[in-house]
Amino acid sequence: MTRKTIFWLTIAIMLLATSKVASAPAYLRVIPVSGTVIDLYWSAMEGESYDIWATTDGVNWSKIFTTGQGANSFFVTEGIQPYRNYYFLVAVAGTILSNPLTEANSVNSTEIGVGYPPNQHVHNYYLADTNLCANCHRTHRAQGASLLKFPTVEETCLTCHDGTQSKYNVLDGQVSRDGTWMNPLASSAGPFGSLMGKISSSRPVAAHTIGTPLNQAPGGNPVGVEEWEQRLSCVSCHTAHFSTNFRILTSNTPANPVVEVRAFADSTGDQEREKINYIKGMNTLCSGCHPDYHAQSGAGSEPAAGTHQSDGLFRHPVGVRPADFGNGLTTSLPLEGLNRDNRDNISCITCHRAHGSTSLSHIAEQEQGGARQTNYLLRKDYYGVCQDCHKR
Repeated sequence: MTRKTIFWLTIAIMLLATSKVASAPAYLRVIPVSGTVIDLYWSAMEGESYDIWATTDGVNWSKIFTTGQGANSFFVTEGIQPYRNYYFLVAVAGTILSNPLTEANSVNSTEIGVGYPPNQHVHNYYLADTNLCANCHRTHRAQGASLLKFPTVEETCLTCHDGTQSKYNVLDGQVSRDGTWMNPLASSAGPFGSLMGKISSSRPVAAHTIGTPLNQAPGGNPVGVEEWEQRLSCVSCHTAHFSTNFRILTSNTPANPVVEVRAFADSTGDQEREKINYIKGMNTLCSGCHPDYHAQSGAGSEPAAGTHQSDGLFRHPVGVRPADFGNGLTTSLPLEGLNRDNRDNISCITCHRAHGSTSLSHIAEQEQGGARQTNYLLRKDYYGVCQDCHKR
């Protein structure tokens, strides 16, 4: 080894020894211990300090604290109100300057964690309370597969999400804002109506049909390969166990094995409906069962050549921006992106609800010899979604 080589090796070693490489904290747990206190826990690196960021809507973030070196927990005691959604992120100190959505990554921060005080998130953070498993499972007296307490997934989900043990009532499409159902928020997803013997006060015109084979999904795969032969269930779109996706949405669908959804449910203020700020991923989720409807820019002017159906039809594109069309279209419907204006993208959720819709409709479809009314899960009466953008 030459003297010159030894010199440069020495310099490299010195630079490595003196440089500081961010080591990401991991495994953030957000545990409400009351309606006004939330405990944060994470896996820390020795000698590293951390910034704690918080938001209620995903748009406005605040750095609420900077820890000492090696800290792995923090009690949030200021500004917390019960029955609101709080989102947190822990990052290596100084690596995020203003916006975790654009500056956070796997090298400098945890995933975003969510808390719903005063109750624990029973689908996440099991190690904080191992009794959470017993909400859904029985070791020796289970009635359903996977040791479920009840015969089916749907019955198990509805033990909480019928409005008795969760702030989210999927039957009526409501969100409790104060622990009661006296003055609830409307859910952005809409109502399913009566399911599995449960009674609902809502009568949706159309709803995602639980129990229908996935190969019957419009724009889906009509060939009954294994993944498509499964029946539509709560866990077709959600995962019962830990997920970093918004609303514990699944990360794996029949057509898309990798699904990443980021959004924030804003339950603050006096609005009538829980507001969702969509950031990314909803088109990927929906096209997991409806791949032929994931049409790109220009699809409205070119015949479709679908993933499973080359039917020659024309389809409204998604992933396009209203501001790019004509003199700049505008809409009050939810778009997906960071701009928070009409430069964001149209997604499936812009026009449709995910669970059910009570919007008025004059549309009738033939079903088993008779007509039934439907509105295709549209957000607005009739074709109000069209005229919200295309004002006539």
